[in-house]
Amino acid sequence: AELGFSCGHRAAVLLSVAPSSSTVASVSPCQSRSSRRCGASIGHYFPARHKLHCGHLRRTLAHLVAANLEQRKAFDLIVIDGEAERAHLLSHVSQMQAVARKRTVVIIDHCEDFDVRELFDVMVEAQVLIPIGGLPNKYQPQQAGALCFAVYHALQKTPDP
Repeated sequence: AELGFSCGHRAAVLLSVAPSSSTVASVSPCQSRSSRRCGASIGHYFPARHKLHCGHLRRTLAHLVAANLEQRKAFDLIVIDGEAERAHLLSHVSQMQAVARKRTVVIIDHCEDFDVRELFDVMVEAQVLIPIGGLPNKYQPQQAGALCFAVYHALQKTPDP
């Protein structure tokens, strides 16, 4: 799953390297026409493997989570654009936990800003996420101006099949 789709670069890379049975669900407000065009292009190059869900992020994400729970589907990888989703980052991570497996990996990029980094600390201390790499937190400071990403395991909310 991908939260924060603009031109689909992350989705295209994921689909390029993943097994052909893998799919990617992207959630975006699709406020620009380019998002929809890029979503259609990715659909053309990866037929039946990419679905762009457009709309208000919290409602669209809630529908995506509910549909996946109903179909007993879980995500192995969740990518969140920390810059675009800053205001609701904690909420988005909590919602996505409902469709996470035991070994689901959560990657959050664009976490350069201090307020986003503080949210990581809150989620780690609350044991919402378990850090496994690239951790930008108060225990491991980032160099000023450095690009930032973080990799976590989500705490399992759904049983592995």
